[in-house]
Amino acid sequence: MADTPVSTTQKRLLDLLKKDCDGTYSHAARLLEAMGLPGNACPKGMTWRDVKRLNDEEYLAKFDLAGVNMEAEVVTTKEKTQREFLERKSREQAYKEHRMRRRKLNEKLYQHGYKWVKSSEEEMDGFAGWPEIDIPDDWYLIDPNHKRVSLADAKKQIGWEEK
Repeated sequence: MADTPVSTTQKRLLDLLKKDCDGTYSHAARLLEAMGLPGNACPKGMTWRDVKRLNDEEYLAKFDLAGVNMEAEVVTTKEKTQREFLERKSREQAYKEHRMRRRKLNEKLYQHGYKWVKSSEEEMDGFAGWPEIDIPDDWYLIDPNHKRVSLADAKKQIGWEEK
């Protein structure tokens, strides 16, 4: 989806203030607003048609430039998209690593005779209406002797160390 290009009024004001933008309306608006100016680059009560009739000095005189933050910078849409992409990739990579560690743990548990078992509907029904009772998880671990065991205890039994 293509972004709307910067308006002529925005471009004119940014040129007069010697500021650059990435050529999109949204970036120009965010930059102007960060500087303390209206995003559409039109002084209060004026339209782009009114601004078009003014020369540069009259146009700039309509703004209170004393309160303008000339050091304002705004991240471009491309930079923002790129940063979001890299953050998402980082989260995906961390999730993959977590899944691989979990898969290796489950394989080692299985080699030592442990199994994951899903709770049956009958087991879960016995806890309905009793909020003070700790309801069991959907999945639980059983040891080689077919007794329910916590994951932490099973890790100790097989000598598993987190890496």
